[in-house]
This record gives sequence, C-alpha cells and structure tokens, in this order.
Amino acid sequence: MLQPLYSLLQKNTSWEWGAKQAKAFQQAKQKLLKSDFLTHYDLKKPILGPKEGVPTLAAAQIQRWSLILSAYQYNLEYTSGVSNKEADLLSRLPIPVKVVYPNELNYAIDRCEQLPVTAQDIAKELQRDSIRQVYEYTLRVWKPNVSTQLLPYARQADELTMKTGAYCGKIIPPKFRDAVLQEIHEGHIGLCRMKSLTRSFVWWTRLDQDVEEVVKTCAACQSIRNKPADVMSHPWIYPDAPWTRLHVDFAEFKEKQYRVVIDAFTKWPEVHELGIHATTTQTVEALRRSFSCHGIPQRLVSDNGPQFVAREFQDS
Repeated sequence: MLQPLYSLLQKNTSWEWGAKQAKAFQQAKQKLLKSDFLTHYDLKKPILGPKEGVPTLAAAQIQRWSLILSAYQYNLEYTSGVSNKEADLLSRLPIPVKVVYPNELNYAIDRCEQLPVTAQDIAKELQRDSIRQVYEYTLRVWKPNVSTQLLPYARQADELTMKTGAYCGKIIPPKFRDAVLQEIHEGHIGLCRMKSLTRSFVWWTRLDQDVEEVVKTCAACQSIRNKPADVMSHPWIYPDAPWTRLHVDFAEFKEKQYRVVIDAFTKWPEVHELGIHATTTQTVEALRRSFSCHGIPQRLVSDNGPQFVAREFQDS
C-alpha cells in the first residue's frame, strides 16, 4: 500500500507526486483511523515481562529493556501514579562530612592570596609616577594634543577606565612591572601565550619587548625551545688566481683601528693602522696603497659597514 511513498525515499530517485502517491497517502490515513491499527491500552495485555515475548513492533526502548532483563529472574509489579511518590529533600540530603582538601589545593589558595601587586598599590604608585597625567586625563578627559611621552597612552584611552583608584589593572607602573611579568611567566607558558595573556590584563609601553626579554633570559624556556631551522651554507667559490677576490674588514687593538685585507687565494693578510677612528677617507687611502703594490682586484667583499657604503667610497 505504501510502496509508491517508499519509492520516493530511494537514492537517485527524482521527486514525483502523482495520483499513485496521493492515493497511497489517503489510504494510509484511513487505515490509521480504524481499530485494526490503533487501539486503547489494556493493562491485561502485558508488553514486557519474564514470561512474555516482546512484540516485533514494540518500541526500541522496550526491546532493549527486555534484552537486559533476560539475564535476571524478576517480577514486574504495577504501581499507580498516586502511590509512586517522589523522594523528598530530606531523604536525599547527605550527612555532613568533613572535607579534607589536598595540600595542592591549599597551596593554590595561598598563592591566590599572595598577589604580586594590588589595585591599591597601583593607585598609590601612579600618584607619584612620572605618568601621573595619565591618571588625571583618564579621570576627566583627554586633550587633543598631548606630549610625546603620553602619546602611546592617548592611543589606548578607550581601554583605560577607573576602578578603585587604579586603571582597572591595565596600566602598571614601572615599579611593579617585573613582578607582574614574573608572576605571569611562572608557568613557563611560552612567548606567544604569555604575550596574549599579558595583553588581556595589563598594558604599558614596550610591553611586547619586555615579555620577549623575560622569555629570552629564562633558562627553562630556552632549554625546550624549538631548534632553529637549518640554513643552507653558501661557501665562496675558490678563486683561480691570487689577488682576484679580497675580503676587507676592521679590527681594534689597544684602542686603535686597523684595516685588514685577506686574499682569498693565498690567504695573504695586509694590515694598515688607521688611528683611533676608521673614517672613509682613511679606508680609501689604505686600500689605494695595497692596490698600488699588487694591482686592482676583480672583487672586493665587505660587511657593508658605513665606510664601505659611503658615497666617497663608491666614487673613489
């Protein structure tokens, strides 16, 4: 009877509601209204019991109950809703038991009470700090034009609010910054996580740089940090003849500067004293003396120091 409707549920079947589907739908509605399909519940016809089989059309929950109870010997007894009263509060209220907290929990509670800085300490220190004007501007209103020192704070003006005389734990005076950073870093949570956590609660100028310095100077964090990526080495090609490629740099000895030139082919060194300071003019003159003796090389390699990138050196 329902085959025209069930066929619409099959995969790769296009939807089509025709006369057959409409007829099957109406027949199903008429069948459901008759007593052959629906009937009133009868207490004399048990559905679940130790001696009765479970009907094939029983609900899935009834079938699961029957399967679980089949391993036991049991009897079912019907109790009316009036007699089936719920348990009151006193019957389920537990007896008072003395709770003994572990030492770890006591330590955590003690740590919470030992804060590195309080709101009162921040408010008191801000009154004496050099950025006291930030306190006054936040309390009243920020001016359009502020000094260069207060400009970073003016950019954060929308996030600065007053609470118990402090900046709601946001701005920390320099006196307490190290203590706050050490408290946040105590768990060694890593650079990125520490930055995110610190920005959520405190702020001051150069906050990210201070956080990076704390992590860099922590021996425990440095011991477990990721190994830097391997860099492919690019060795210099060995020259074909002497004095074709020279490497030049400066060296200091006994408060005097020396220009050092090394020939890549013969490893021949040439050293010229330049005096207390190595200027571009002195560098050019020292190289001219070397070139006048051995000739002009094909390539001169340096570290791009200020003497080598100056216009005077490029034009000479």
